[in-house]
Amino acid sequence: MITHYDIKRQFLVRQADLQNVDDLNLATVHSIYLDPEKLDGLDLFLPLDGEDVDSSAVEIKVSSVTTKDNDVSYWAISSLGNDPGRAIAATQVNREVFEKVKSSFGVKELKKSRFSFPYLRKHFDLDVVNGGDTLLLNISLGTENELFAIPPFVNIIKEVTGDIQFSDYYLSENLKENT
Repeated sequence: MITHYDIKRQFLVRQADLQNVDDLNLATVHSIYLDPEKLDGLDLFLPLDGEDVDSSAVEIKVSSVTTKDNDVSYWAISSLGNDPGRAIAATQVNREVFEKVKSSFGVKELKKSRFSFPYLRKHFDLDVVNGGDTLLLNISLGTENELFAIPPFVNIIKEVTGDIQFSDYYLSENLKENT
């Protein structure tokens, strides 16, 4: 079982010119958000790093990630602490776990296109939500104070790290279209 922990920073993007980006990868992300009030029995399906899922987490979701080559991976993701999306724990799971949790505990869904690329030895994800109306740039860091640079081909409006209006759960509830 693969588990990793990240500190996530997130930015609202005006536009991004990805035409000349090397090593650009496209994936479709389908996330199912769980109702934090109805998690009894969830630990039977989603052990995170050998421990039960923390029911006090801000967001708990299962996601499938499908690459352009139709490779699919499944993940259980929990936002830790009081800051949605800031510190996350992700554990790779199998399809059966994804489907069982989706049917038993799922409440909201969010589908988005994700463009992943490296820049100055960092990994960035540009999520396209709501038919392109919302663009969010994400970078996962190892520590809170880790230095990074925003790629010059991405026009940032503002940082939205920790802003509940840009959490995936909020987007799943409030966007008119989930693609």
